[in-house]
Order: sequence, then structure tokens, then C-alpha cells
Amino acid sequence: MFGEIEKTVNLMLMHKADSEAHKTVAKMYGYIQQMPNGYWKARYLGEIKKKYKHLLPQTAEIQGMKA
Repeated sequence: MFGEIEKTVNLMLMHKADSEAHKTVAKMYGYIQQMPNGYWKARYLGEIKKKYKHLLPQTAEIQGMKA
């Protein structure tokens, strides 16, 4: 899952489409937040935090993404 997203986001950033990269990461974060609690949700949240913390919406910190 993250391989394709990483390619897409990196391509957006390379083309100076920062706003689109932010939207893509925010959408992905939203989908992960809708998952039932458990191993996969925790793993995906950890991955998104590790790779895209700088692109996450500020609300992510409020919703439990603090370091």
C-alpha cells in the first residue's frame, strides 16, 4: 500500500505540487483512521507518521499522532 502512495507523493513533491501531496496524505490518513482498532491500523498509522509527518494535517496531532 505505501509503495504506490510513496511514489505518488514523491512525484507530486518533485513537481512542486505540495498542496496535492498534502491532500493525498490527509486522505490516506482519513482512511486509516476509519479502520477498526487493531494491529493493521496501528501499523499504518506508524508508517504514515514515520514517512509523512511533515505532510499530515495538524488535526492528526490532536487525534493521537503526537510523537
